[in-house]
Amino acid sequence: VEHLYKEENTIAAYDLLESFCEQIVARLPIIESQ
Repeated sequence: VEHLYKEENTIAAYDLLESFCEQIVARLPIIESQ
């Protein structure tokens, strides 16, 4: 049960990281133009 919980946390962390990276990529042109 603990292993499954840990795996879900890892997946959630990767999802968070992925959306964070997408935000950075989306903002890069804005940051570069300033």
